[in-house]
This record gives sequence, C-alpha cells and structure tokens, in this order.
Amino acid sequence: MARRRHARADFLWSHSLLLTSDAIGPALRLLVEQAIGPLQQADFAKETMTLRHFANYRTTDNWWNLYVGHREAYAATNFPLGVVTLYPAFFEVPVDDTERAAQTSLSAGRVPSNTLP
Repeated sequence: MARRRHARADFLWSHSLLLTSDAIGPALRLLVEQAIGPLQQADFAKETMTLRHFANYRTTDNWWNLYVGHREAYAATNFPLGVVTLYPAFFEVPVDDTERAAQTSLSAGRVPSNTLP
C-alpha cells in the first residue's frame, strides 16, 4: 500500500511539472533536434537517445523552477523526470547548432574530447 502511494505521488509530481509549463512548439523542436546532431556525431549516443526520446521540452518554467529560481540560464532540467526547460537564450545566443550543442554538453558537465583546444 505504501509503495502504491509513493508511485502515485511520483506520478502527480512529474505531471504537475508538465501541467504548469508550456510545451515546446514545432519550430523550436526542430532547432533542438538540429542541436542534438553534433552531440550524436561527438559520440554521445546514450545522451542523444535520452534527449530525443525521453526528454519533455518546455519553454516556460514549471512551478518548481519558479520556486527554486535561476540566473541567466540556457536551460534547466528536473532530474530524473526528464523535464527540460529551454530559455530564450538557448535559442538566441548560440550562433549555430554546434555552439548550441556545446552549451548543452557543458551544462550537463561533459565535453567531447575532440572539441577541446
């Protein structure tokens, strides 16, 4: 019974993050897909599979991100729920998909060795 309540609470928690934020639109989704390409080419196979198939991309903060706050971020993630909030800077600041992919990998704490000087 306790396990069932815990599962229900997890379900409500994760869906509350989706219900209190806006989904990414098709045009921005295309930019995200294009930015994942360089990560795939840099041998981030597991990460790109997760980004393509399991991440829920959002364009506005959910209630938890609003509560916690952030400073001039490109993106925010709600681990392990797969909610990825992409702020305007993610789309506006990088000059191309490779730079956008680099920002993504830096924020994840992993840099492909072939991109280092």
